[in-house]
Amino acid sequence: MFDLSINQGQNLRALMGIWFPWLDKIWPTAATRVVKESHKVIYGVGNQLVQETKRQILEGKLDESKSKSMLSLLIRSNLSNTNPEQQITDEDIMDQINTFFFAGSDTTSLALAWTFLLLCEKPQYQTQLREEILAVYTPPEGDEEPDYLLDFNVIDNLPFLDKVAKESLRLIPPVHSSIRVALQDDVIPTKYPVKLGDGTETHGVKIGKGQFVHVPMEGFNLDKTVWGDDAWEFKVTKVWKFAVFNAASSAATRRPERWDNLPELVKEQPGLWQNILTFSSGPRSCIGQKFSIIE
Repeated sequence: MFDLSINQGQNLRALMGIWFPWLDKIWPTAATRVVKESHKVIYGVGNQLVQETKRQILEGKLDESKSKSMLSLLIRSNLSNTNPEQQITDEDIMDQINTFFFAGSDTTSLALAWTFLLLCEKPQYQTQLREEILAVYTPPEGDEEPDYLLDFNVIDNLPFLDKVAKESLRLIPPVHSSIRVALQDDVIPTKYPVKLGDGTETHGVKIGKGQFVHVPMEGFNLDKTVWGDDAWEFKVTKVWKFAVFNAASSAATRRPERWDNLPELVKEQPGLWQNILTFSSGPRSCIGQKFSIIE
């Protein structure tokens, strides 16, 4: 899946699959087949989990360690509802399982992998980030290798770590784009005039019911007219040439970059988090955004 994430959309056939989804059924690509087989595995394992958890709950044999899992809580809540119209089907539960498996794990692992790579390419950032974390890392004394985790409130107040996370998720969002379907005829408003084929200009694009709308999240995050000419670069803090990074290094050797001085056009952008579209926007935005940031 990691390989697919970096190679998707690099040929005409991939683009055709976006505009003509039925092509994937009659002319599947290698990537399409991998995704299809992955879905089979996910739904197969997920269905076993759902049926086994449901059986254990009904028989009162659910292990205490599993009683507070998201899946058991969802199934228990569903079973306790006596109104059939308000109950969700096993298929609906399976859709949630798919979200847990993919959106809740693959995206986070991809984000971390890309962040590590970006930090390797900018060792000065890596050093500065390490210094910031070590400054608040105070494990109990006496343990050579303590099993110690920083409190989230401490992590949440590390300014440089916050900038690294924002810049990494802006530059390489784990989900590059999304597809939406229009439920009715509508007009998508535009900031600038759109020139139509007949030469007229309008401030909106008409879409019909049932039409697909491709949302280029990566495009929003990398638009140079919005983010500046360096939009395609990983920039957290600009370092003066020959600046030395160590515990005694002066803050004067660094000056704020990007996230301390966002352009006005960035502030106008939609986005669930930090004016970037990585977690989408609106009522159907990513429900796991806070969980992902904590991870």
